[in-house]
Amino acid sequence: MRGTGAYAHLPEARQFDRQHVLIHQEANRLMDMHRAGQVGESTAGYGKLQVISDEMAALLRTMEAKLRTGGLNDAHGR
Repeated sequence: MRGTGAYAHLPEARQFDRQHVLIHQEANRLMDMHRAGQVGESTAGYGKLQVISDEMAALLRTMEAKLRTGGLNDAHGR
């Protein structure tokens, strides 16, 4: 989504973009920990990835519902 394109007018798209960056940052952090031999600590971080993933899925469902039901006042979400 990256703040441009067909869905940029949806506030959820901006939230999704933030969560997308966050999930990559967290996954990279956990991979670095694993490579450094902190296997248990990295595995313990999987829950946070799941929370972020769940939030992203919820945002996608919300966007889909808005687009399907015309839940916007105009094409720009105003």
